[in-house]
Amino acid sequence: MPNVIRLSRRTLRVIRGTLVCTFCYGRAVLPLVVFDLINPLISAALMVFSSLFVVLNSLRR
Repeated sequence: MPNVIRLSRRTLRVIRGTLVCTFCYGRAVLPLVVFDLINPLISAALMVFSSLFVVLNSLRR
């Protein structure tokens, strides 16, 4: 039973970390795109890195 609790806490920590990083990315890049301060190609590349971070963060042990 302690293993299950430890696993669930670690899972919640990963989920919270991913949500925080995603929220920060959205708060930082979205205004730049809306006001045309960043090239759409660069914002697309940043989105790829953001998605890659989410996947790699969820795969860690």
